[in-house]
This record gives sequence, C-alpha cells and structure tokens, in this order.
Amino acid sequence: MHPYTKKLVLAGFALTLLAEPGIATHHTDQHRKFERAHSLFQQGRKLQHLHRNTTDSRDKLRAAYREYRAALEADPNGELAPRALYMSGSTKLFLDEPTAAIEIYAELADRYPNDRYYVAKALLKKASIEKNELESEAARRTMARYHEEFPNGGPQALRKETQRIERSLRVIGTKAPPMAASRWFNREDQDRSGPTLVYFWATWCPNCKKEVPYINDLWGRYQDTSLRLVGVTNNTRGQTDQTVESYIQTNAFRFPIAIDADGLTSRAFSAASVPTAAIVDGSGVVLWHDHPAALSDGVIDRVLAGRRAGGA
Repeated sequence: MHPYTKKLVLAGFALTLLAEPGIATHHTDQHRKFERAHSLFQQGRKLQHLHRNTTDSRDKLRAAYREYRAALEADPNGELAPRALYMSGSTKLFLDEPTAAIEIYAELADRYPNDRYYVAKALLKKASIEKNELESEAARRTMARYHEEFPNGGPQALRKETQRIERSLRVIGTKAPPMAASRWFNREDQDRSGPTLVYFWATWCPNCKKEVPYINDLWGRYQDTSLRLVGVTNNTRGQTDQTVESYIQTNAFRFPIAIDADGLTSRAFSAASVPTAAIVDGSGVVLWHDHPAALSDGVIDRVLAGRRAGGA
C-alpha cells in the first residue's frame, strides 16, 4: 500500500470541491462527473485500513479514477480540467501506483502551464513521491524546476509543503547521528544489524495517537525481519519519563523507545514535527524521511532486499 502521508491531508494537499480556487457553482457535465469522482475518492479513503487498501477501498478508488478521467475528457480545457487531472494522479497514488501518479503530475505541469496553482501542487507532489520512492535525485531535480517556475516561492498556501520536502531532502543521503538517549524503555541488543526505522513521537501529540495502531501493526508485521524499529520522544510540553512509561504500557509498544536527550536526536534528524519517521540503512545512511503514514510496505521491502529505486 502506498498511503502517502502522509497523505494528501497531512501534506496539505486535501482537496474539497468548493474550497479550491476558481471552481464555479453551476453544474456542467464536467462538474457533475468531478463531484461523483470526488465522492468516490473520499469513500475509498475512508475504507482503507491502517493506510493500506481493502478490496472495497480499491474498488471505490478505481471507480473514482475513471470518473476523474471522464471529467477531464468532458472538457479538456474546462476550468476543472487541471483539478481532475491532479486528482486522477492522487487516486493512482492511493491505488499503490506511484509511477503512474508521477507521470500524471508531470503531465499536468506540462499540459496546463497557465494554472499556476495546480502546476505548483503537481510539481511538489511529484517531488514528494519521488523522494518517498527512494528516488531522491529525481526529487531534487523536480524541486529545482519548482524553484525555476516559482522564484518567489510559489503559492503561499503551499509554502509549508515546500519546506517539508526540502527539509527531508537535506537529511536524505546524510550519515545518521548517534542516538542521544537519556533513558531507554524496551531496550534490546543495540548491535542488531540491518536497517532501522526511527519513529519520532510524543505523548501529547494527537496525530501520534492516531498512528498508534499503524505503528504497532507495522512492528508486528516486520519484527521477524532485519528491520529494527526504534521510537524517539522528547520530553517537552509537560511530558516526563513517567508519562512516557505509562503511554508505552497503555498503547502496548514493544519496540525500543529512547528519551531524546535535550532534543539532540530530533534536531539532527530534522524531526521538526511529530510524528516523523526516517529509515537508516545498515551502513548508517538516511534513506527515507517523512510522516510515517507516507511509508509504503513496498519501500520497506526494497530496503530490506538492499534495493533502491527501480529495483537497483
């Protein structure tokens, strides 16, 4: 499953039909098709389980894709055409087809150069997927194009997303810092070889609470592989060792948890917000960095097999 965090909502890409700029309120055939597509898309997202598709969610998303394409074909030069094309890419992303999504976002940027808002969204989404598919150099090239197209930074509404991608790209490819822990819970043999998934979280974080079932499920499915899962939390906003210990017990965390000493590890990993995750390979190089919901099983499996983008 390719959840992406993050997710359009977490990355600032949530699309509500009437909230987007330039959408008229009259109902053309294109509008009706788009509305049907968007309803199916939302249904499909709700039917996913732990950021992975079910049979029902996949059926809804496939139907949504067909309707988005129908909306596009109804009037390729209409006001909704760039949005329909963008959402068809997003639907492919949630259907675990990142390569197809990348191609659609690239098509949008070339096909509708005058729709600056959606060109910006498409380039940022393309870079985000490339980064999360371990194609960091492709992502850097896409971000270079983004800055060429938008020398003033692009739409204000997308500035946080731009910063998020660039923050990740600064970390990816660097040597991971040593873990600065003032205390460990569930500590295991720290010499265990293989890649490590570092998960930054906090007891006071509502989004971290939402991710507990996903993190526990991920740990359960990969605990017998060479992947090591390590949690890192920083005692801020009233959090203490005691509240961390209680949270670990309440949420049945069975993987090692480190109390970050003065936030050193979080800063070194550019974990400016929680939850954040990073994958470090066996040689200590950061391969992946984003919201944990953006991490697909396919990427984890490639890392475990020692492969990178394109199966290399």
